[in-house]
Amino acid sequence: MGIHRLLNKPSNHLSCKSNVGVWNNIVGVEKDIQKFGLQVNDVTKKVVRSGNNTLFWLDEWINGMPLKRRFSELNQLECTKKCKVVDRITSNGFEWNWSVDIDVMGLTPLLSKLIYVIAPFYPNSLDDSWTCNLALDGKFSTNLIRSKLDLYSSCPLNPKVLWLKMVPIKVTCFIWRAIIGRIPSAMALKSRGVPIESDVCGYCNVTVEDSYHILVGCQAASITRKWILQWCGINDRQFA
Repeated sequence: MGIHRLLNKPSNHLSCKSNVGVWNNIVGVEKDIQKFGLQVNDVTKKVVRSGNNTLFWLDEWINGMPLKRRFSELNQLECTKKCKVVDRITSNGFEWNWSVDIDVMGLTPLLSKLIYVIAPFYPNSLDDSWTCNLALDGKFSTNLIRSKLDLYSSCPLNPKVLWLKMVPIKVTCFIWRAIIGRIPSAMALKSRGVPIESDVCGYCNVTVEDSYHILVGCQAASITRKWILQWCGINDRQFA
């Protein structure tokens, strides 16, 4: 449902403050990678071919800036603000839909500048798509972005998690979430604004309850780990 509502929206629409939910959180990662000096445009790029899936005025499809910002006076006279590239640039030339006569408004020179900017683009029959600048084949992968962040980061990021096929996916996901501190520990809940009486471990009442304390540091975790290792016939000294 959510993704279908994005038709005729600019490519950065998901990150607008008026949007909430999962998609806003996903696009919000832009702010996180900017902390490492990396821009989203360094990672992905819109490839405009036919212009059938790119908004002419609102998307950053040519020269890295929406035409709405560069030619705001012309955009104000546009009858269809969310028109697509294919609506304005065709194999036969340019097609405009102004609310008033451009000549009367004295904006013919500005229109000439707009045509000069978009003239290098020539549409074809292929659909518009996204490509990854980090990959030779243009296909995005989390491993590529992770490697790039490691290069930009002055301090090591969280250790990598081995995604083994023999390990159930729910187990690997839990380990990954625990490493990045995203399981619902008292400290994590408190940081998210969840009202709790105390962020101290409810078992030992000594240390703040975070992911490490729940799974490793707490006495209860240590006792449970010993029971499991004994049941599996494994010497627990190598885990000390």
